[in-house]
Amino acid sequence: MKLTYQKINRENILLASKIQYEIFPNSSAYIKYINEIDCNKKIPINFLVYHDEKPIGVIGLYEYDNDKDSVWVSYFGLLKEYRKKGYGEQMFIIL
Repeated sequence: MKLTYQKINRENILLASKIQYEIFPNSSAYIKYINEIDCNKKIPINFLVYHDEKPIGVIGLYEYDNDKDSVWVSYFGLLKEYRKKGYGEQMFIIL
């Protein structure tokens, strides 16, 4: 299983927001994504995750100002039909 990652940007933000809302229906990440795109920081970084060119989930990373040697997972989620099939584990192996 080969996963690919695409950084969330202005071109794919609507798709990323739709997928994020399907996974986490009680929250909307659109404003969060826009704010992080506009801040031009290296981290936080948000990604769309693809399998065979089909978007299957989202993952976000961040760092603490006082711990520049570590990167933390802010969130990750898979669409329901991809859960319990090893995709989540694969997302972390590749990162």
